[in-house]
Amino acid sequence: MNQRRTARKQVTPQAIADNAILAYRSYRPRPESSIMRILYKFFELWEEANKHGISGLDGIRHLIPLLPDDWEIWTTRLLEDYIYRRADTLEDVGDFPGFISAIFQQYAEYQNFPPASPDIQASHPLQWDTPAHLTVESYGQYHHEAGPSHRQEVDLPPGRGGIPCS
Repeated sequence: MNQRRTARKQVTPQAIADNAILAYRSYRPRPESSIMRILYKFFELWEEANKHGISGLDGIRHLIPLLPDDWEIWTTRLLEDYIYRRADTLEDVGDFPGFISAIFQQYAEYQNFPPASPDIQASHPLQWDTPAHLTVESYGQYHHEAGPSHRQEVDLPPGRGGIPCS
């Protein structure tokens, strides 16, 4: 019998790295894409490319031009908070996860519109959900929301619920 061998392409680690970096570098959002879609897709691509040597600084510099114009202006002013110089090597380093998190927070607060002023900072996430009139003491005021101090004691018959039979 004459067996025919077909050559299979070997997927090398270098090919995987090259593909991840190419996908990251070539990403261009559609004009109708929302800011959320742009941020999510770009973060996903950056995260994979970061495993293969793309830095946080490169992520910041590559993301800003991809944003809609009004967001691009606002995020350019955030740069000083997320790019810093390392003391030992004197090279610039970027905190890309922190940078994109700040943009996500602004998106959560303003949706597709950038903040009116670049000086506006997002409030702490817990403040978004909590109405001003609620206090810590008012949580758990109903029995089904109660913590350990408000739970009713229930007597179970012997042999059930972990109570040993004697």
